[in-house]
Amino acid sequence: LGHGVESTPVPQVWQYAIDIRPPAGDLHFMESLRTPRGIDLRVAVHSPRGADTAVVLAPGQGYHMELPILRRAAEEIEAAGMIALRFDWAYQTHGGKPSPELKLEMEDLATALYHARARLGAKHVVLGGKSLGAHLALRRALEDPAIEGLVLLTPPLNDPEDPSIVRHNFDKLRKLEIPRAGAGISAVA
Repeated sequence: LGHGVESTPVPQVWQYAIDIRPPAGDLHFMESLRTPRGIDLRVAVHSPRGADTAVVLAPGQGYHMELPILRRAAEEIEAAGMIALRFDWAYQTHGGKPSPELKLEMEDLATALYHARARLGAKHVVLGGKSLGAHLALRRALEDPAIEGLVLLTPPLNDPEDPSIVRHNFDKLRKLEIPRAGAGISAVA
């Protein structure tokens, strides 16, 4: 992919980002990322000079990227010398509600991850999220051994209709072999 980034083959629609890297320096910018289904995601990037670790922050179901927890988390991540990438789910920007089984939101998350690696040059990636974003970050981390850590902000660990869900979600966390490459888990309820 260029810039020393190793990954699986890139879907054609994402290839616009290959070998395009922002200039060095502290960057704060908003942009749109195109998903494989042709929908644009709104993204905010905080990129300190020389950073090679990115934390991708996914929003909650009704909690967009400009609200305090995600904005403040991105500022703290940047202050710690890492790239922070915040985004909104496509349904938040274009109207609607989450997709059945959250398949489209998983694609939105994959698009943001790809961008962090290919365009921003992150060699290490940590996933984070608020509520729904935390749930999908955990799902992705269970599938993707390249995710080196998790930041779970108000993760939905319970289901009022089925108390056994709490145990199931804690069991998922225990299955992860983190820290991966020195990253770790942080859970705030």
